[in-house]
Amino acid sequence: MKNLLTADILDQIDFSTVLEVERATLSKINDTSKQDYLWQRLEELLYTDFNLPIDQSAEIMGFRSLDRSDYEQLFDAVLRNTNGSVIRAENYRQTRQYANQDAAQFVHDSTILMRYIDEPSTLQRSCLYVHLCLHFWVVEKLFSNHFSKLVLFGDMQSVENLAVQLARIFGIKTATMQHGLYVDYGTYNTINVVNYLNHNSDYFLAWGEETKSLIEKHRSNAQVVICGNPTLAKEESTLSSDKVTGEYILVVLDQVIFKEQNLAMLKCVSQYASRLNIPVAVRCHPSDNKQNYFTKIPGLVDDGNVSKALFVVGHTTTLLFEILARGIPTVQFVSDIPRINLPGALQFNDVDSLAEIELDAHDFLALARHYVASCGEQAEIQYRSFFSQIF
Repeated sequence: MKNLLTADILDQIDFSTVLEVERATLSKINDTSKQDYLWQRLEELLYTDFNLPIDQSAEIMGFRSLDRSDYEQLFDAVLRNTNGSVIRAENYRQTRQYANQDAAQFVHDSTILMRYIDEPSTLQRSCLYVHLCLHFWVVEKLFSNHFSKLVLFGDMQSVENLAVQLARIFGIKTATMQHGLYVDYGTYNTINVVNYLNHNSDYFLAWGEETKSLIEKHRSNAQVVICGNPTLAKEESTLSSDKVTGEYILVVLDQVIFKEQNLAMLKCVSQYASRLNIPVAVRCHPSDNKQNYFTKIPGLVDDGNVSKALFVVGHTTTLLFEILARGIPTVQFVSDIPRINLPGALQFNDVDSLAEIELDAHDFLALARHYVASCGEQAEIQYRSFFSQIF
C-alpha cells in the first residue's frame, strides 16, 4: 500500500480546503461539545470497517463518500456510461463490534499530519487531526488500487477533495459531477460555498448552463461539460397532462436551517389554497422533521406525489428544479436567502403575488433546459460522449 504520509506528498496538499468544512463545524460549538465531537470522530475511525477495494486494477476508480440512496442512483447512472473498466468505492462504512487495532496504530503513527494543521487551540487541533486521520485512512486504501482516471461524486467533500489533490500528484485524471443545483451565495455566510469555491477536479460535469456559469465564475480555469441529469425521467414517459390530477398544491421544503422561510412559504400557500378550496401537501427535506410544520399549520397533507399536484411551490431546494425539468408547473417563494431564481413572473412573497401568477403563460419544459439541459436517456448519451471523447 502506498505511503501517503511523506513530506514530499503532504507539502503539495492544500489542507485549508480539506479541513474547511470541519473548521466551520467546530466554529459553531463550545469546548465541551468539541470534546464530545473529538471522541465521536475517534470512535467513528476505530469502530468502523471501511470496506474499500484493495489492490485492484481498472481504468477508472469511482469514489463516492456520501451515503444516500438518491446519490447512489445518480452515481450509478453516470458510471454505467463510462467506456472502460471501473472499480467502485462507495457505501463502504460498516459499524464493527470491536476497536480496529490497525486504525488505532494508524492514528499513533500519523502525527506528521500535525505539522499541516494551523491551529493554536490544542483541542481544536486534536479534532482536526482525527479528521485528517479518517480521511487518510480512506485514501490510503483508495490509492492502493491501480487506475488512471478518478471519477468523484462531489469534490467539495473533504475526503474527495483530498483524493483529487493526491490524484493530481500521481498524474491521474479527475472528474467530478453535480449532485444538486448550487446557489451563488455571494457574501451570505454559509459553508455551502464549498460547492463551487472548492471544486478542484480536472472536469466538472454539470446538469445545465446555470451551474456551468456558476462554476466558471468562481473557478476561471474550470473545464465544465454540460451532461444533464440521467436520473430524471423523460417528460413524455411520466408526465403527460392526463396523468396530472391536480388534487392539491404541493410544497417542497428546504433543509432545516431555513425552517423560518419554510413556515412563511407554507402560510402563504395555505392562505391561497383556502381561496381555491384545495388542500396543501408537503414534502419535507430529509434533514427536517415534518412536525415543525404540521403542528403549526392545520390541514396539511403528508404526501409528496408530484403527479397529484396542480402546481409545485419551493424556495431554494434543488427538488423544485428537478420537478421543473419534468415539465410540471413550478413557482418560487422569494426571501432574503440567496437562491437560484425562476423568472420573476413565477415568483411570489405573499398571498396576493402568488394569486397573480399565470401558469398557462409559461412553457415549463423549455424553461427547465437552462437548469437541467437533458434528462434520462438523452443525458446518458452526453455522459457516454464525455467519457469516450474527452476523458
